[in-house]
Amino acid sequence: DAAGREFTLSTVQADFHQPAAFGLDYRAADGSRPRPVMVHRSVLGSLERVLALLTEVHGGAFPAWLAPVQVGVVPV
Repeated sequence: DAAGREFTLSTVQADFHQPAAFGLDYRAADGSRPRPVMVHRSVLGSLERVLALLTEVHGGAFPAWLAPVQVGVVPV
């Protein structure tokens, strides 16, 4: 971020609980039925974290391609 701190956006997690909760298994080459490991990934994390980082980095003065209002028309 703007203060030089680390900011986590992407995550990769190994989940051992969900396969057991849903009773998942697969047939291995030796005929056994082992429990799989589920991998969760999030490339950009939550949208809130991405927007928070962009707001922090740009200090609210977003570049034109990202600004919510790019042009203002004032009638005279």
